[in-house]
Amino acid sequence: SPRLMPWMQRAFIFRMMHPSSRIFVGAFDCDPGIGNSHDMVGRVAVDLTNLHTDVEYVLHYALTTSANVSGERKSGGTIKIRLRIEIDDKKKALLSVMQMPPAVYVNVREKEDFRLVRRTCVGKKDPEKYSTDMIRSYIEELSNYKHMAHYIQDAIIGLILWRGHYQLKFSEKVVIHLPLHSLNAFILAVTIVEKPSLLPSFFFFGIAWLMLAVMEYRNKSPNPWVSCRSFGDFLQFLAFGKCLTSQKTIKKHQNEEAAEEFRKKWEQRIADAEEAAVKANEERLQALAEQEQLLAETEIQADISTQTDGGMSLDPLKPILYPIQQYLAWACKGVRFTRNVICWEESYYSFWLTAGSLLLGFFFFFIPWRFLFRWFSRIVVWALFGPHMKLVDLYWYSKEAEKLTEEELEAQKEAEEKADNDAKEAAKAAAKAAARAQREELAKLKDMRQVLFGKYSVKVPILKTDRFPDSPLYASMATPIQNDSNDIRASVRVAGQKLVGHMIPKLIHK
Repeated sequence: SPRLMPWMQRAFIFRMMHPSSRIFVGAFDCDPGIGNSHDMVGRVAVDLTNLHTDVEYVLHYALTTSANVSGERKSGGTIKIRLRIEIDDKKKALLSVMQMPPAVYVNVREKEDFRLVRRTCVGKKDPEKYSTDMIRSYIEELSNYKHMAHYIQDAIIGLILWRGHYQLKFSEKVVIHLPLHSLNAFILAVTIVEKPSLLPSFFFFGIAWLMLAVMEYRNKSPNPWVSCRSFGDFLQFLAFGKCLTSQKTIKKHQNEEAAEEFRKKWEQRIADAEEAAVKANEERLQALAEQEQLLAETEIQADISTQTDGGMSLDPLKPILYPIQQYLAWACKGVRFTRNVICWEESYYSFWLTAGSLLLGFFFFFIPWRFLFRWFSRIVVWALFGPHMKLVDLYWYSKEAEKLTEEELEAQKEAEEKADNDAKEAAKAAAKAAARAQREELAKLKDMRQVLFGKYSVKVPILKTDRFPDSPLYASMATPIQNDSNDIRASVRVAGQKLVGHMIPKLIHK
């Protein structure tokens, strides 16, 4: 168990550029000498999105070699870190997610350092390299999303059977569970049946309702490290620039037994469902084999020529499979980000999705959809299909066509095509010029970074698209503290690698 001694540099201050930023920590052994590579012990991505300010965290994480491949998730030990977050303007941080996150690159001078940084960010298995293991992992991941059906099934059963979820506690012995979701669903369904014109409004209300229900489900989990920021916290950020509610203390091994029992219950349920699915598939295959055997016994083979097999194929698979791997990676990353937004892992985006749905639902509630649809349909039908269109043909459309000869019509058509082509060519030229300028800007930025910081560059992920998010272990703890920025001073400041400004030289004519 290596440790950083008190006289060593073991405390660091990092600047955040986006609320979805994470801290990537990698652990490697040290193999000195030429040609020796440092072996990876494990890595962890510390998610800061749902951590609170004015709280001191002592976090324990399991070190694994990959965040995307299930076979690489074996723990190589644990790491303990102490962490504090300071955000001066929470409202500004909340509004910053309305823009695309910046691209962050880290340059290093040595190839071995590049390998270490790269593995710290993405893991031992590089998803950008061609690998059949990555293809199988992507397919396995997409197929595992069928487990969401168990959560949906529980939600639907609880909704229909009016099972209580909201606790109203009067005393230690008197606790009432109110089925607010069922009541809400009943009111919405009855209203939509009686007033279908409210369907657009209730559609967005339904999205907000789903997001709030998922948030409530997470915050009621027995594992305190699964909880996320609430919708009310973000409303306070937006209104006051800070959170007015006090943060809770999380003790070591808090609710560990209940959380483990809950986890094992879900794992057992999924295992039982998969076992039942495998058994049903085996029965189906057995019935299919029996049917094929029956067909083979009754089939008449008319071809009496010598049969040959397909032979050994020497075609390279990489040109075929690597594009498939890239498409699968794109699909998995999209599904992961969507999952993280719905499950409040990306809680800042989740808040804006919920708030936007509520605002759209409230706005659409006052729009007379039935009146608009009725009169729009009437206008379209009477304007386009009425008998007056015969007069339009006689006195305008036909006469316009008769005014010009065939040569004039052909010349007019050619002139219109020429004008259209000229506009397209001008747009293409402008797009090419803009693309050329952007390529030159990126090329100069890349060369400048190589000169200043090193020729090897690694792009640091900002948005969370890992298949397996790293969560603190039960030994972690959180203690609210009084925020005092003066108690932390940076003894040595290391300049970052962010370059700003345009690097296109221009002549100055005096």
